[in-house]
Parts: sequence; structure tokens; C-alpha cells
Amino acid sequence: MKDKFVNDLLKLLSKYCGGCDVQHKGCPCRTCFYALCDELGLSNKRGHEFWKVVLVLRGDYGEEEMQNYEETK
Repeated sequence: MKDKFVNDLLKLLSKYCGGCDVQHKGCPCRTCFYALCDELGLSNKRGHEFWKVVLVLRGDYGEEEMQNYEETK
């Protein structure tokens, strides 16, 4: 179920990020992702938290590693 959820989420994000799917597993790039967050009216902080969730679900980081992930935007 998790794999299907992640794949569906990444496809949906790509769709709303203008079709950007340049990162692995079809994920939009960070720039396009943050542009979507801006369009949705999310603060940079909230958008960054959402991005961190995407990175964990995508498998880039474990939850413990993500606690140390610094915002660079």
C-alpha cells in the first residue's frame, strides 16, 4: 500500500508542478515543488516540512536523518 500511495502522490505532485518529474521516481524538482507550495499559499516553513515528508516517503532519508535536515531555501 505504501508504494502505491507514494507513486500516486508523486504523480499528483508532478501534475500540479507543471509536469516536472525530473527527480527519481517521477518526483518534481525542489524548485517546482516550492513554486506549487507558494501557489497554495503555504509559508516557506510549511512547504519545507511538506518537502521533508516527500523525501522520507520517497526513501531518500529515514525519519531520524530527516530530523537533522536543514532548510536551505
